[in-house]
Amino acid sequence: MGNLNNQVVRVLGLREIDGEFYGLIEFGANIIGWTALENSIFIHPKKLESVKIDFDKFTTPAFNREININKDLVLSLKGRLLTSKSFIEIESKQLEMIYLKGKFQGFVYPKDIIRGVDTLDYITLDDSVQLYRDSNLVIDQEPVAETMKATVTLVFPELNLAKLSTGNQTSWVNLDELDYSTSHLEKYSGPLQENFIQLQTNERKKTKSIIESLLKTN
Repeated sequence: MGNLNNQVVRVLGLREIDGEFYGLIEFGANIIGWTALENSIFIHPKKLESVKIDFDKFTTPAFNREININKDLVLSLKGRLLTSKSFIEIESKQLEMIYLKGKFQGFVYPKDIIRGVDTLDYITLDDSVQLYRDSNLVIDQEPVAETMKATVTLVFPELNLAKLSTGNQTSWVNLDELDYSTSHLEKYSGPLQENFIQLQTNERKKTKSIIESLLKTN
């Protein structure tokens, strides 16, 4: 098990022997074997969120170094559009697991995270609105040719930032450019909670994928 130290693994099943729980461990696509779970850390599933890190107050959790994540998170994550889909609890403190393009980067305190709000609001977009290809509003994108309908799919109220969908094109825009209010959006507040419904949803997605594959094969 040495090469799996500090790795994220999946528990396929449990056995209780002499009052101690053992888990059947899967890593990647391989079943590794049984191991005691006493010193393991449970990963709580949560709703998948698009996030950015607030580097004005960011501090790197010491837990990253304890499990040999020694990269400079400021350099790795600053300005990037990231995702958060799970968290752990260490010494009564919560740490979120942050991903960049699906690849795990490290643990971040929830207080340092700026959360995007998913939405599906329709607006009218005209050619005077400055559009960008990136969420940092640096790379310009061609404006729309004429007034047209657009969909607001993601909003960062704290950053005055929104993501738009127009046909087959996605764009980023400063909210001040739009006739759009964020007052109806439900914003995150309070501590993260273990989400049993999300755990069930994740399992059902995996099961559905397997069933669809079997149906196509047979």
